[in-house]
Amino acid sequence: MGDGKRAMASERILEALEPVSVSGDLPGTVAGLSHDSRHVGPGDWFFALAGQHADGARFASAALAKGAGAVVTEAPTGQTPEVRVIDARRSMARAAARFYGDAFTADPRLARDVPAGTRYNAACSAALAGCGQGKDADGLDDKERARWRRQALQWLRQDLAWWVKALDNGNVQTDAQVLQGLRHWQIDPDLAGLRDPGALD
Repeated sequence: MGDGKRAMASERILEALEPVSVSGDLPGTVAGLSHDSRHVGPGDWFFALAGQHADGARFASAALAKGAGAVVTEAPTGQTPEVRVIDARRSMARAAARFYGDAFTADPRLARDVPAGTRYNAACSAALAGCGQGKDADGLDDKERARWRRQALQWLRQDLAWWVKALDNGNVQTDAQVLQGLRHWQIDPDLAGLRDPGALD
């Protein structure tokens, strides 16, 4: 994703994923996690989530072409490296918890560097895990989804507090950056579930 976060050893992520099988040679490290092939960066692992409108497995080849280190999927995609799991959404939640939790613990500056977007990406992963619709929601029980929604909101509130403080500085360039960022929050599909009041119970 290009947000300045630390790479993590692939073994750490595999432990969280509890894979059914692994095909092909995995890279030694994981640069990031992504569920959107349009935003995959070199070394990111792409999670092929099955949603209401699109099946992420269809975009596995596109993600690998952009430099993804591996595809994490429930159904075979015919692409390698591929990590097969029982539930891709639950696996993504576990992987995100380990990846971002370890990164923020090892270097708290990653979370505090709000413009880099690391904590925002973590919040998006948590929101997706906590606010899945239809098939997306099958793998997590109500307690788990609620926990991920709370985590997403906590990270977003921390980012918002930073942006508010930045506005107080009265820098025109910063003001424009803040407004652009907050407008993105309003339309980012990853946060759609959090914008629905019923999803926040």
